[in-house]
Amino acid sequence: YTYQATDANDSLLAGNRHDRCRTVEINLARPFIAGNGLSIRPRVEYHYLEDVSNATYYAFTKNTILIGVDVGF
Repeated sequence: YTYQATDANDSLLAGNRHDRCRTVEINLARPFIAGNGLSIRPRVEYHYLEDVSNATYYAFTKNTILIGVDVGF
């Protein structure tokens, strides 16, 4: 970022922002054939996002877990 870091009230938090993002994604899925051309695939996903910033207002960590089922026919 080339602009100054400010908070919601436009108060200056730091000079130019320097952020570093880290992401991790893990997907687990297993297909099952149910017959008559029907397939079922349950899945679990995990997403991790971390933003390390010199402006602490913008630094955060986020964890997301998704659970779903894909059905094909």
